[in-house]
Order: sequence, then structure tokens, then C-alpha cells
Amino acid sequence: MLEGSEQNITDERTRKYRLMKRKLVDFIKVHREAQDALDKANRRIKFLENKTKELMKDQQQQQQQPEAMDISEDEDQENKHTSKRVRTVAPTAEDVELNDDGSAKMPIKLGGLEVLSLGTIQHDKKGFHSDRYIFPLGYESRRTYMSTLNPDEQTVYTCKIEQGPNGPKFTVVGDDTPDTIVEGKSATNVWTTVIRKVNDKRDRMTRNAISGPEYYGLSHPVVRAQIERMENADKCANYKKKR
Repeated sequence: MLEGSEQNITDERTRKYRLMKRKLVDFIKVHREAQDALDKANRRIKFLENKTKELMKDQQQQQQQPEAMDISEDEDQENKHTSKRVRTVAPTAEDVELNDDGSAKMPIKLGGLEVLSLGTIQHDKKGFHSDRYIFPLGYESRRTYMSTLNPDEQTVYTCKIEQGPNGPKFTVVGDDTPDTIVEGKSATNVWTTVIRKVNDKRDRMTRNAISGPEYYGLSHPVVRAQIERMENADKCANYKKKR
């Protein structure tokens, strides 16, 4: 009878030991999961802090860039010694000087953008217009943007629309890297490549998708209006004028 009681006591102790061991294992597992979650949260916080610093740095640099359609260069020189900067009305298509034949006089200067040639409209060739933009053959513009060579400096990029094997060929080349010509099938394609190179040089993550026509100047209201006035613009079947 005594042996049976001792056996019961032993079994009870074994059961309690196993129960405590199981609880300890479960506790350790929960602790590890909590630690993993905490480490993941800390990594996320660190990533967001770095991202915020990058965005703030980018905004500061963008504010230092010339503003298109804002202050003319002449006005900026006249007001550089004044404490208050005077902002002028954005230029319109009517402000563009015209030649005797009614065509726009080149170059057209719009802040950090300078259009050297409007080119010619190829209404019957594939790829030279869409529902939003017309891409004239021979169009050429120059824009100031951050350098792919030196992250602390800016340079001027020349943008062109040329004839490619199966449609328009878009090219961009920086003044400080004349031997490096970026080519692509669209304005967005080539400017995405340029901006990616700039970001790589600055150790930054690539930003959201950009608009190539904007960097080319094709979306600028003044440039758009001049292109819409060109010969064969009304024959671009897919193009819709922006109201």
C-alpha cells in the first residue's frame, strides 16, 4: 500500500515537472517571437528614419533648383539685393516671340528649361504622338538637373527626339558627360535612367515614377501650345488637346 502511495507521488511530481517544462518551452517560444517582432519593428523604424532624412535632403536640394515659370533670370538679377523676392505671373503662349511666318522664335526660355527647336510633326508615323503628347521629330530642349557625375553639382542636359528604327528615339546627354548618351523608346524611359544614375551617385533609393515629357518640356503649357499650332498638329488622330 505504501509502495503504491510513493508511486502516485512520483507520478504526480513527474506530471508537474513535465507541465512546468512545457510551460517553460512555451514561454521561451513566445519570448523569441516577441523579440523577433521587436527587432523587426526597430529595423522598420530605422528604415523610415533614413527615408525621412533622404526626403528632407531631396526637398532642400529641389528648393535650390531654378524654378520654371516663376522668376525670370533678369528679374532675379534685379532683385537679388532686395529683401523681398517678387514673384511674377507664369509666361503664356502669347508671350513667345514669333518670326515673320508666325513660327515661334528660338530659343524659348522658361526658367530652367530652354527649347532650342520644336522640330516637325510626323502625324502619319507610328509613335510620334499619343493621346496626351505630340513628339515632333527634331525637337530639342535643354534642362538643368543634378549631375550623374558629381552629386553635389548640377549640369545641363540636352534632350532630343530623333528618328529610330521603329519610331521615335529619345536621347538625353549631360554637358559634363558628353560621351554618355542615354537612348530609349520614350522620354520617360531615358529620364528614368538619368534619375536612377543620379540617385545611385547620391546613395538614394529611386523615387516614384517620373514623367519624361515633363522633363523634356513637352508638358509645359507654353511648349504644348506652340506644338499645337504647328503644321499637321490637327492631323494627329489620337492626340487630344488639353483644355
